[in-house]
Amino acid sequence: MKKGWIVCLCVLLGACTFKKQQIKGVVIDITMDTVTVGVDRDTLLFCIQDANRENAKGILINDTLEVTYLGNYKKGMSATRLVLHPQQKNIVGGDRDEHGCIGSAGYVWSEVQKDCIRLFEKGVRTEAIDGSDSSVFIVFSPDSMHVELFFTDNRPNEILDRRSLSLPVDIHGISKMMIQKMYGY
Repeated sequence: MKKGWIVCLCVLLGACTFKKQQIKGVVIDITMDTVTVGVDRDTLLFCIQDANRENAKGILINDTLEVTYLGNYKKGMSATRLVLHPQQKNIVGGDRDEHGCIGSAGYVWSEVQKDCIRLFEKGVRTEAIDGSDSSVFIVFSPDSMHVELFFTDNRPNEILDRRSLSLPVDIHGISKMMIQKMYGY
């Protein structure tokens, strides 16, 4: 409640400005209060409780949805407006890539997993430390000898190999530090 008053006060006084943002993606999950939308290689979760749904009645999984929100994206933030573009009939699975992955269902090919995966299920998401909207999904091979980096800013995937260290150290901590140093995440 306190946050709502601060936002109202900022708007009334003109001290705060919130940039209106809009994304368009495929609905991956929907509940009465939230919607998860797949955009490129990223998944975004919005609270839709107070959103204007005038043009978004009967949202279904795999529908295309435009979501309008204020400010920089934060997981679970409130959407202000939803516009629905219903799915076309008879095209489910019609967008398979060369590996047989169905992109409209959120699947991408992982070289280290040798399988079609959903990044939000198999990957570990890391946020950018510079405050930008980009992030990286990290996917480990079954034997943990390789890691594949999926960038949300459309850079090509990269595969890193695990190397032995003669010191008793936390390899995941070092990997995280290396990724932060190399890519700013």
